Amino acid sequence: MSANTDPQMHQLKGSSTVNGILVVGGGKMGLSHLAILNRLLDAGQVAVVDPSRLTRFVFGQMGIRTFASLDQAFQTATQWRGAVIASPTGSHYPIARALLGRKIPCFVEKPLTLDPVRSRELVNLQKQAGVPAQMGLVLRFLQPFVRLRAIARSGVLGAPRSYRARMLGNVVTKPDNGSWRTDYRRGGGCLNEYGPHLIDLCRAVFGDVDKIERASIAKVHSTLADDRAKIEWHHTSGACGSLELDWCDSSRRKSYTDFDAEFELGSVHANVAEISVRARPGADVSNSRLDELTRPTLPFPVNFYLRGEEFTLQLEMFLERALGRSMLRASLDLDLAATLEDGLAADLLIHEAAKMGGLA
Repeated sequence: MSANTDPQMHQLKGSSTVNGILVVGGGKMGLSHLAILNRLLDAGQVAVVDPSRLTRFVFGQMGIRTFASLDQAFQTATQWRGAVIASPTGSHYPIARALLGRKIPCFVEKPLTLDPVRSRELVNLQKQAGVPAQMGLVLRFLQPFVRLRAIARSGVLGAPRSYRARMLGNVVTKPDNGSWRTDYRRGGGCLNEYGPHLIDLCRAVFGDVDKIERASIAKVHSTLADDRAKIEWHHTSGACGSLELDWCDSSRRKSYTDFDAEFELGSVHANVAEISVRARPGADVSNSRLDELTRPTLPFPVNFYLRGEEFTLQLEMFLERALGRSMLRASLDLDLAATLEDGLAADLLIHEAAKMGGLA
């Protein structure tokens, strides 16, 4: 079906050569990204790709232009300046390949793919295309974790020695074994859902992982996936890490992430809302520097708030690269964002942990 004959398509107002952004996937995450993008960009510059006629109808009623497929979107005269891939993980590879093959910047929700071989192909394709690409890994943008990253990189507390990282939530509360959500091979399970976020954050703070020492999984409600996972590994920096993933923690109302890290000269506790730093007695850390590290954290300013500033920050950073214009109100380095290489690294570690735990 041509772009001009789809009854669910809604044309942009004005010129047909608007520099638009595509949101591929009209589900929960796609809707979240769409709401933010619609406030960051001029009216009519965001379109949705989704195979569901009902989904396209609903977005069309809101004045959003829709397409049944990427091919249909490519048939228009619109110059697509970027795309957000928020479709099910199993479709990430062909969609990202099609977009990068046309040199369209991509923002990809985690995980990158379900196969590290395919993830590596996308990394190589993005390098060949020479366009920006970014992973949707939002924990990097929370103020306490940005400061933890700065502490580890600056050496103000000396070299990192060890840490414990946890990501706990209450996502799966009963058996749901007919759904992809509880099937590891279809992209479900705690490793695929929580794993990319915590694994990526550990790498962002403490550097590349050298070796996984051990990994174990537990099934609470799922039979085809993991509901809990524990991983111990070593970083190339020499730091040792212990990770705990649990999306069946009934004591949690929503997802919670925290770190307890030991450095040569002190210790740090950081969670999604705050950070505390303690220098060891006699450590050579100035009081003024310690005060700077322990001052209360405030959310970064954003142009539009929805769900959390971290969700807007990641899209502002992607748009700066894709559109080549200033979008950020916060003073942040662009290298804070996760790349496709980071997505590949997380996929490799998830795959290895799953094998050690008997899933893959």
